[in-house]
Amino acid sequence: MAHKIKSGKDFAASLPSDAVWHGIGYYNPDCTFAELRANCDVDFTVSKLPNLHGSIVSGNSFYLQRSGMDESDPKSILCPHLGKVYHIFQNQILLDLVAKAESYGFKPETIGSLDHGQKVFICCKLGKSICLRNNLNDCTNQFVVFLNGHDGKTLTQAFFTDVRVVCNNTLMQAMRGVKTRYAFKHTANNQIKVEELGKVLNIFEANEKIKVDFYNKAFETALSESEFKSFYLRMNLTEGEIAALVNDGIDAETVVSTRKKNIIQDMYDYALNGYGQAVQNGRNLYTAMNGVGGYYQHVSAVGQRSPESIVFGSIADQLAASVKLAENFVPLSQTQTNLIWDKYVLN
Repeated sequence: MAHKIKSGKDFAASLPSDAVWHGIGYYNPDCTFAELRANCDVDFTVSKLPNLHGSIVSGNSFYLQRSGMDESDPKSILCPHLGKVYHIFQNQILLDLVAKAESYGFKPETIGSLDHGQKVFICCKLGKSICLRNNLNDCTNQFVVFLNGHDGKTLTQAFFTDVRVVCNNTLMQAMRGVKTRYAFKHTANNQIKVEELGKVLNIFEANEKIKVDFYNKAFETALSESEFKSFYLRMNLTEGEIAALVNDGIDAETVVSTRKKNIIQDMYDYALNGYGQAVQNGRNLYTAMNGVGGYYQHVSAVGQRSPESIVFGSIADQLAASVKLAENFVPLSQTQTNLIWDKYVLN
């Protein structure tokens, strides 16, 4: 079974049964997370035990065994060999963290145990689906997935995706495209890091800042080519830098870094050529904002990001800045834009 859900007790969803392809488990569209949790076998505990070499107890080789199953059952062994530095991160800590998410507006939709508990996931929907008024096919659902592992390999982590996770197949699909996540290894300081993981819950407020009406207004605000370019100049340059670049007597490279120049060009290119961007939606404020988001999610994001970066740090600051700019956008004049673009961005 590629989905790796071994029994009906290994999956629960606050969805209709026909919304999930495998149809295994418990379904109730109106249930709370507490009910989901009670109807899925995820509240087991894991013990780290020494392996035996004959009659000798090893001090360096250990295995992980879960509760709730007969100890003689080989399936109760979640990981047969791991080192002494490995620390267990119990499911209950993550489950209690997600339980708090409902008060933030999260909607836990699915919860599952894969391979008898080697991995446990909780998938929460963020806010409402957003559909553009002039393009009903352009709808976005965003989820945050919390994942815990007891296979000796899987990191404890949280990440954002547009894929609803209902099994191992969809988990792999969701993880494949992730550029920003918060993850940590099973080491001694993981109990401290769980407090940082809790900060991920605050992303909901940032995601909900842009409402459907604002998206539609932005979508309907057409931009000329000059205004479109001006959005990225405003986004990345200070008023002082703009004034200096307009001055023909100043060398552009002494005013603004090459890095800023590359960011402007990359945002502009993503807005025009990124999947589902200007070709489909045209040049408007919505597409311009997507250029900023697409740049930070698909161009600049490399490796893992801390929750501070996602929620409070550089990424969140830039996304918030793009919203503020769109709300109060005053483009540069066409003459100013073309001068800066030709003199600085294209050189």
